[in-house]
Amino acid sequence: MLGFYLLLIEDHDNDDDFLRIYNQYNKMMYKVAKYHIKNHHLAEEAVQNAFIGVARNIDRIKNFDKEYLEIYLCKSAKHAAFSVIKKENIVSSNTVSLDDQFTDVQSGEVLSEAFLQNELLDSVIKYIRSMKSEYSDVLTYHFLYELTLKECSIVLQIPISTVKTRLYKGQKMIQEKFKEYINDRSRN
Repeated sequence: MLGFYLLLIEDHDNDDDFLRIYNQYNKMMYKVAKYHIKNHHLAEEAVQNAFIGVARNIDRIKNFDKEYLEIYLCKSAKHAAFSVIKKENIVSSNTVSLDDQFTDVQSGEVLSEAFLQNELLDSVIKYIRSMKSEYSDVLTYHFLYELTLKECSIVLQIPISTVKTRLYKGQKMIQEKFKEYINDRSRN
């Protein structure tokens, strides 16, 4: 498949730039696609489709700074995943992953079924986006893009201990913000 991408590149002086991007971000893009599709083969198809776009636009993309490049590639993988979902007529069930991830920091129990409901999920995501970037970045990369703590550390260029601390504090803020809703659900 790599040879196919290289054929799409008009100026072959850009081949090395494409290969660098492909090798560095392929796994991250797969995780983004897999988060939305939940099917290994279809997630791979989405990533392949996203890299076709990267190959065609490598002249422009190769000059992006690292942060913008990561955002661009994540969005490309996400949009490609949605295209595959639409093509395959799949219903996305990405809420389950968030529910599995958000656990009570004190007891280790998965927070009630609250995170399975779409309106709450939307509220949580909006809240994460409104947080200080030091927390929202870690929460987004770890829970939404499903990067490991080490991968978050690399992408954000901070020590893994800082990732853990920010993740813990971010989870506590989310639990505090949605405490009333969680308590209401546990009474039912």
